[in-house]
Amino acid sequence: MLTKKDACDYQKVKNAVLRKYEINKETYRQHFRDCAVRQIGDTIIMEQYLKMVNPELCSWIIEHSPTSTDQAVTLAEAYTVGDLSMPWYSCEPDWFGDGYGSGSKPQVFRSSTQS
Repeated sequence: MLTKKDACDYQKVKNAVLRKYEINKETYRQHFRDCAVRQIGDTIIMEQYLKMVNPELCSWIIEHSPTSTDQAVTLAEAYTVGDLSMPWYSCEPDWFGDGYGSGSKPQVFRSSTQS
């Protein structure tokens, strides 16, 4: 437990939090490695997926810059539906979070003339 005086000392508060949650260099190394492995895996899967689809679809997906395989698949599904002249598809993160890895799909923006 920190005293009131110690609670005003950033370094002491930081050390107390790190001790409490057992955060150290190894924790960060493991987290970084786990994230890197997942990201590399997703990149490999996306490359394989793009090699499987027809060249026109592959180009269309790449033009829309998906940041994950899930987004690439969502774009491919939209492309195969065929109604791509009106909506604009965006793979940008939403304003209320990163939107990636949380199961959300790319946002679909429609013009104001569509119902």
